[in-house]
Amino acid sequence: MRLQYNEIEGAGAQGFLSAVKLGLPELKMIEMNGNKFAEDDEVVEEFRSLFLERGFGELDELDDMEEVSDEEEEEEEEEEEEEEAGVGRAEAARHAINLETKEEEEEDVAPEQDKDADALADMMAKTTI
Repeated sequence: MRLQYNEIEGAGAQGFLSAVKLGLPELKMIEMNGNKFAEDDEVVEEFRSLFLERGFGELDELDDMEEVSDEEEEEEEEEEEEEEAGVGRAEAARHAINLETKEEEEEDVAPEQDKDADALADMMAKTTI
């Protein structure tokens, strides 16, 4: 099973471990590289032990684990601030689009000609109820 780069945190991995123990007795391989728990997290050792107990061998190395650095946290905060600032611009753009759409809806536009619809309307006009 491949669960790479899914931003799974330690608690999520622990929940998945419980599910593997209870409902996936024949699971032979799991790949969890690039998630948000450390390689030395307790859940990793529990997965290793489980696979050894089942006789499937050891877990592959969990390199490339996604550990959030201080620099990445700062970048995320900056992105959030930019997004918040962008909300005002997005609202202004939506408002402009809404105004333009409303103006287009209010314009007088000739109805499309449909010969079949016109013939049906003429036929119905001649019919009396």
